[in-house]
Amino acid sequence: MSSPTEDGPANPPPSCNDAVPDFHPTPRFLQKYHYKHNGGVYAFDESQLPKDYVMGQHRLTRLANMQSAARLEHSEIQQSLMEQIQKRKNEALGQSIPQSRRKTRRAADGDPDRLDSPTSLAPAAADSSDEDDPFVDPAITPSEMSAQTDVAMPPPPPPPLPSLSPTTAAVGATSLLSPTASPKLSPYETEDSVPCPLVDEQVAELIPSIVGQFDQLPMETHRYVLYSLMRSCNRNTLSSMVSILHSALRCNILSELPPELSSIVLGYLDAKSLCSATQVCRSWYRLIDSDETIWKNLLEQDQLFLTDTDMKRALTEGWGYSGWTRDLSDPLHRAPVARKQTTTDLPSTPAQRRVGSLPSLASPFAPNLPQGTSSGPASPATWGPPRPRPLNALGDPVNIYRAIYRRKLLIARNWMDPNSRPRHFSIPCAARDTITCLEFDEDRIIAGSDSKSINVYDTRTGELLHNFDEHDGGVWALKYINKDILVSGSVDRTVRVWSISKAKCTHVFRGHTSTVRCLDVVMPVPHVDPETGNTVYVPPRPVIVTGSRDATLRMWWLPGPDDPEYHSPDGNVDDTENPFFIQTLSGHQNPVRAINGYEDTVVSGSYDNTVRVWRISDGQCRHELVGHQQKVYSALLDHKRNRCISASMDWSVKVWCIETGSLLYTLEGHTSLVGLLDLSRTMLVSAAADSTLRVWDPETGMLLHKLEGHQRAITCFQHDETKVISGSERTLKLWNIKTGELIGDLFSGIDLAAIWQVGFDSRRCVSAVSRDSASFLEVLDFDYDPNEEEPRLHEIDEPKVIFSQE
Repeated sequence: MSSPTEDGPANPPPSCNDAVPDFHPTPRFLQKYHYKHNGGVYAFDESQLPKDYVMGQHRLTRLANMQSAARLEHSEIQQSLMEQIQKRKNEALGQSIPQSRRKTRRAADGDPDRLDSPTSLAPAAADSSDEDDPFVDPAITPSEMSAQTDVAMPPPPPPPLPSLSPTTAAVGATSLLSPTASPKLSPYETEDSVPCPLVDEQVAELIPSIVGQFDQLPMETHRYVLYSLMRSCNRNTLSSMVSILHSALRCNILSELPPELSSIVLGYLDAKSLCSATQVCRSWYRLIDSDETIWKNLLEQDQLFLTDTDMKRALTEGWGYSGWTRDLSDPLHRAPVARKQTTTDLPSTPAQRRVGSLPSLASPFAPNLPQGTSSGPASPATWGPPRPRPLNALGDPVNIYRAIYRRKLLIARNWMDPNSRPRHFSIPCAARDTITCLEFDEDRIIAGSDSKSINVYDTRTGELLHNFDEHDGGVWALKYINKDILVSGSVDRTVRVWSISKAKCTHVFRGHTSTVRCLDVVMPVPHVDPETGNTVYVPPRPVIVTGSRDATLRMWWLPGPDDPEYHSPDGNVDDTENPFFIQTLSGHQNPVRAINGYEDTVVSGSYDNTVRVWRISDGQCRHELVGHQQKVYSALLDHKRNRCISASMDWSVKVWCIETGSLLYTLEGHTSLVGLLDLSRTMLVSAAADSTLRVWDPETGMLLHKLEGHQRAITCFQHDETKVISGSERTLKLWNIKTGELIGDLFSGIDLAAIWQVGFDSRRCVSAVSRDSASFLEVLDFDYDPNEEEPRLHEIDEPKVIFSQE
């Protein structure tokens, strides 16, 4: 053993029996330690040790005091202590502990990373030599050693677990848990949350034993033990622990997930839950508000289907999350104007979209028409110069899908609110006209009458835009296509095609020998050829199919915008020279009352008590559906289920299979003529002269609801997935189709003589009525802010529209 250094103790050391047992910790001062290397002893003080180990209160002090207190004549003790210190310092110089590990809480004092384990003070029984230690550099110099000031010392071996009492051991014999590492700290928690107080050494030695026994208790016992400990704590201690527990239990799960997984998780929430989640924190708000896919899917799930008109209005009117519209001329409420985007510039996937990106609507919403026909609604890239977008509460551009969802949801609630106050205005028509057919969209209302005229009105203002009066008899059938093309059938036995933009009749088709009572336009549907992979359209071009009282059906190609005009000469009964004529479908024995078509199939109902299924491509009759006992007044083609539905004067509704022509169901319950049918995605509704409507399940034919409330025969109705609007002689009623509940009378307090036609879209209801010995088109607009105070219930403000009284 080398001789003592100049820093050795000045007083006589105690005996060897007093060197290792109990002692009192010395005051805090810079202890000096020695490092043995290649036969030499080098000194360094406590300031050169890592801070973590300086703060270890007992262990280093004990080792230093034991070294200084050892007698020189007891070289075995001195050498053993010095070798222990030497080994610890050598390991510290060669091994560093990651900084993140220092920030991890030690749940149990038996954790091998702790510094105050009492058993670590015992000398090692057998230590490997310096030459065998992989963390010792044999060539290290004192100057190099002094530079290692931030190297953490390695942990001592874990202490043995204290023994349990017989009672405790019996309780946890089957579920003892071995000491494990503490859970990782939350982002809100640090090691300094609970500072370690200066306590007596004997008290400090009890803590590891208590924690060790707690760890070995069964998990179900932990809660009771903690409860017992908290009962014994004072108010200040409990108050400090509450803040620590609250921070430790907080976990921002959405922010820790990848954005793709967060979007999937949020996709399971409804709109109310999503709005509540946005109030949790700013990160959740930005995450939910920036994800367009969530709100786009909600529009479909809640059956608030998105249209190109909705998107255009949202962008041009500045739809936001508060209020009904935004003044986009105010720079405080708008986002910067971006450059004009095209469909090729738009992001291809939802994950690539950013807040404020303009979605592409060209493909999902434009009709699939071949060349030579109208291209349908324009994509957002063709709507003109880009417009600014409103800002949300955080100053970011509004998520357009979320804004549309909010607006459409509030409009849907306005519809179903018995106390709703829709905007209401009336459009006066010619005094003696009876409105026989009605079509409308966001821009135009088109009404055909029995006085041979077709009137076109502005939907927003009620202004008369066009008056087409070239028919020589009453108009009984209308079809409005692509916002510009209008097809009409009349008592004068002609079929006419009108261009609204040109305000003229462009084509006149003749051939029927009696009144054209019904018509339909079958639009092309794309199909992918499995052999070639090419897209083909069925039919190749839009086809006009008309039914007449002459018991025949005739088919014409629908003229495109580039096709030349054609006017069949008067008196040309057959019209075989017409370039748009396809063929005549013969087979019915009495007038054709109803027509409906899709793809290559057309169904027709006739007064000969039969329904026929036709093939457009070759004009052949696939099936003659025989089963009704009296005249067929309505026929629908359910192409999704490959079925045909017909209603008859024999009080019944029948469901047929298109493939086989067999009868599947007979829906009975009406007690009079069933004259009207309407089919939506999940509901079939029938209306009869017995003043009732019935709601059926089209899959099974089960009766879902019977709607009673009218006093006379049902003259008109329409429905969707949420509501039914039906008209009788003097009333127009609104029903909840899901429950069968009557919401109310839309024209209560107004004396109506008759209601002839009704139709609605997502925001408006338009009805053709007779009152005060005149005809009117009544328009109800449910697109209003339900929080505004101005009452507008049934206030009729008639626009100034002048008609000739010929």
